[in-house]
Amino acid sequence: MKAYVLFFVLVFLQSMSFTFVSRARNNNNFKIAWVASLCSNGTYLLVFRKLVTDFSDLAICVLYVAAMTIGTVVQMAISIRYIEKGKPRGAR
Repeated sequence: MKAYVLFFVLVFLQSMSFTFVSRARNNNNFKIAWVASLCSNGTYLLVFRKLVTDFSDLAICVLYVAAMTIGTVVQMAISIRYIEKGKPRGAR
């Protein structure tokens, strides 16, 4: 059970950092994009390593999808609120 929770947290952080990279890049903030990219690539390698060894485990697949979805939405909300100052891109 502990391994599943750890995997969920790792995938959640990967998803958040990937979304963070995308939103930072869209805002032309190189400093934030650099930090976010470092986090995204680091967590990607750890998640990929786990997926390669345990992909046949259905629980790992379900946790991956859930954590990726939740992480993306959470980071999008954080980015809009703190980086983009409440102004979603495209909203005029």
